[in-house]
Amino acid sequence: MTKRKIVEPDLIDRLLADYQKPEDLLGENGILKQLT
Repeated sequence: MTKRKIVEPDLIDRLLADYQKPEDLLGENGILKQLT
């Protein structure tokens, strides 16, 4: 069974503060890549 990690909403807000385009989230150096 995989243990889920809880991510605080405040942390998500801070990570997305500079989000301007999809590449910022999903790109090669995007937030998602950095978190996984």
